[in-house]
Formats: sequence, structure tokens, C-alpha cells
Amino acid sequence: ALQRADELFELADTDKDGRVSLKELQAMLFEASKEFSHLEEHARFLEAKNKRFGGLLSKVLSAASASSNGPMATVEESDELTKEQFKMLLEKVDSGLRALPATAQVAKQQGEYMAEVLRHGMFNPEAGILQLSNRQSPFKYNHKGSLAYVGGDKAVMDIPKVGPIVGREAGFLWRGYETFAQISLRNQLLVFNDWVRTKMFGRDISRV
Repeated sequence: ALQRADELFELADTDKDGRVSLKELQAMLFEASKEFSHLEEHARFLEAKNKRFGGLLSKVLSAASASSNGPMATVEESDELTKEQFKMLLEKVDSGLRALPATAQVAKQQGEYMAEVLRHGMFNPEAGILQLSNRQSPFKYNHKGSLAYVGGDKAVMDIPKVGPIVGREAGFLWRGYETFAQISLRNQLLVFNDWVRTKMFGRDISRV
């Protein structure tokens, strides 16, 4: 987002007075979050805390001002931001960007997205890069929940909009998901056979 700070500032400055109010900032963050998904949480924060943002900004800035090298050290408490203050704010937002968790769920979605980019993307010979096609949007991670087996045929699950599920029911759902999530029918049958064999005869650890 910082690389396009000038463009985003123009988008935010709707009244063209050279300054961005908090309401303008909030509207811009929501619009820009379509391309930079990490801006959405900051937009929602402003939506909920708009009236108190000035005071919170003051605390952040006073802490940052302790070091002259802080990205927002030169920003004063204000309900409006100049272009330079706006850039410093974006720099702080981008510096706090959290990477996605290193899980199979993330890797699977990223792999599927990359396959679509390679299939439908357009190569730009002048820039030497592969660009998204007009019908493709930037990658956005869709969290489908978390699963963990805890032993004794029990598991814990955390499913969005449903909540946590704990116990043998979660263990049954976990086994079912792990079975049907395999990429081929052959693998599904092999995993299912392993579940049944282990349940009936125990796991053979003589070769471990």
C-alpha cells in the first residue's frame, strides 16, 4: 500500500484540500481493502473508534516520538493528515502487516490461486512479469477453521460462525475431513483403510 501512497491520498482527499480527515481516511481504507486486504481491519477500527481516534493517535505518536527514527515521529495530533503524515501512517500500517500462518490450509489456497494465475495470467514482455488477467483479483485467504487431534479419538475444532467443537464428535469430523480432503479417490481409500485397520488391530510400531 505504501508504494501507492500518492494514489491512495488522492483517493482519500475527496474535497481536494490537501488534507485527509478521519472520515475520508476510513472511506479510503474500505475502498483500498479490495486490493490491500490488510487495510480492512484498520478501516473497521476507525468505524468503531472514529470519535476516539484522535486521542489514540496521540498516544501512538507520543510513543513513536520517543525515537526520532520512528515512522510517525513528525506527525502531530490532528484530525486531519497531510500527505507526508498520510505516508507515515501507511508505512506504520504496512510495517505491522502479519504474514499468513504456515499451515496446509494456507498453502493449498495459495497453490490453487497460483495455478489460476499461471493458467489465465498475461505475460508483460516489457516488464518481464506475469500479470493478473482482468477477471482475476488479488489473493485473499479464506479461513475455513482449525482442526487438531488430541488423542483418544478426540479432537478440537474451531469453525467460523459455528464456534469450537470438542470431544469424540470433533474427532469423528476430523477423521472424515482428513479422509475426504485427499486429492484422489485412491488416497481417500488408503486413508480410510488405515483408520479402520488401526482401530481394529492397533497401530503397528514394531518397525519404528
